[in-house]
Amino acid sequence: MAQTRLSLTLILSALTVSHAHARDDHRAEQLTGTWYSLADTTNTVTTLYRQGRFKTAFLDGEREIGHISGSWRLDGNNFAWTYDGSGWEDRNPILSLSDDAFSLREANGDVSIFHRQSPPAPHTDTNRR
Repeated sequence: MAQTRLSLTLILSALTVSHAHARDDHRAEQLTGTWYSLADTTNTVTTLYRQGRFKTAFLDGEREIGHISGSWRLDGNNFAWTYDGSGWEDRNPILSLSDDAFSLREANGDVSIFHRQSPPAPHTDTNRR
């Protein structure tokens, strides 16, 4: 009886871990893409790649004035950024997540809101016939 109870507990634990992993995979897929946000007075455009890499460009108007890159991952209800060159990991609790936006709690208590950037409209050359 105790062995059956132990086996059942192990099976339920494995199913719970498998379900949590599938949920994280779905959330990671939701996050893949290009997002924009306003940090202080600087616009940022962040691209989260499917392979777990990211690039954030800092913009002054439409002109890039700098960028950072690294890797990203989900860890439970946290978003973890690891920055190239420093190896420093920045962990932010996920406050909300939808197909069009997500928000993170920063270490200083601020909330960063990211909005999905629409893909550019296809270019049509009106001079060609």
